[in-house]
Amino acid sequence: RKKVKAALEGVHPFTFNGVSRVAQVRVRSVIMEGAGALIAHGSTQAITQGCIDVGGRTTDLFVAAGQQPVLPLCQGKPLGVESVADLLSQRFEDTYGRPLKAAERRAILRAFVQRHHPATLSGLPEAEPALYASGLEVSFADIASWCHALFEDAGADIAAFVGAAWNSSETGAVGADIAQVMLVGGGAYYVAEALKTRIPHLVVPPRPELANATGYGALAQELVRRASRQSPPVACV
Repeated sequence: RKKVKAALEGVHPFTFNGVSRVAQVRVRSVIMEGAGALIAHGSTQAITQGCIDVGGRTTDLFVAAGQQPVLPLCQGKPLGVESVADLLSQRFEDTYGRPLKAAERRAILRAFVQRHHPATLSGLPEAEPALYASGLEVSFADIASWCHALFEDAGADIAAFVGAAWNSSETGAVGADIAQVMLVGGGAYYVAEALKTRIPHLVVPPRPELANATGYGALAQELVRRASRQSPPVACV
């Protein structure tokens, strides 16, 4: 927590769309990954809720009973969308003699997910990228079939990880004692089907890639509101 605060707190100059700006960050609280999604979309009742956050490089599990984290069930694994992109690039290199560039990886993943979930972050149709190796065009249909197989494997690996962490009975039921299980993060678009076979009560909120940020923003606003109420009034002369 101290390292997170030290890294973020302070004044940060930056440029956005060609305009110089300054962000002043004050850290009020440091909370676990996944907690923001429950703030934004979770139940207000005193029940046990869980969150599976599939990101670029990691999958994080968060469970809270009411507002209290259940620490033994809060775990992480280095597996995410970028891990699949690495495998995709390796397969491309093995087949065509060169790895995929970073921009090509992003374009492939966005075009692939657009086929299954048209309402992605931008809301705009993603064109299939033109891929070439040694001067010859590579069929995107072949690449998409690789993506499908790789994400099926990744989904199975994540499901096994969640199952090991949240196995609630000898029958293999996963998260059966958790009233609500939410799947968030950009990776939700890719692995939801695989996880729903193991967790039937899994819920994917609208725009899962924004779930944590929305909750963190709401919490920050509430903390600022409370701080302003506690501050003594300033006398004007």
